[in-house]
Amino acid sequence: MINKISIIGGPGSGKSTLAEDLGKSLSIPIIHIDKLYENSNWKYKNRKDANNKVLDIISKNEKYIIDGTYTETLKDRLEKSDLMIYLDFSSIDLLKGIIKRRIGNRNVYRNQLGWNERLSPEFIKYVINFNSKKREQIYSIIKENRKCVILRNRKEVEVLKKILNTQSR
Repeated sequence: MINKISIIGGPGSGKSTLAEDLGKSLSIPIIHIDKLYENSNWKYKNRKDANNKVLDIISKNEKYIIDGTYTETLKDRLEKSDLMIYLDFSSIDLLKGIIKRRIGNRNVYRNQLGWNERLSPEFIKYVINFNSKKREQIYSIIKENRKCVILRNRKEVEVLKKILNTQSR
């Protein structure tokens, strides 16, 4: 039985949306790592404290879906999870995702996080460079791990959701 799921990927890949969808269909509580690492004004909290909170959550809970790609705890989350889902989308797809999210959430707070959407030049640059700066590091952590499923587009995400929903019945 899959009770502990970690979802990772670049900004705009749909980590939080997938977590919400799976949480509802599988009746598993959701933890958004962004809430542990960042304030609602997008400023980072103390990283060591946030890392410790993540490690505490994955050690003490029997069921969770945790979304976020903070690499400091990635090895631990992979080790503790029954399934890790890596949304390894192209930079173009990540950009499309953040633009779609920004347009869809214009002047409202993101439901999952309670934050205003941002689309600053710095954030766009971060999204464009995410794969070149983070992908190799992520792959070095998840390499050859059979608990990790790598999805490269939104169609593959939909297929995985159907499979997991079927298995949960």
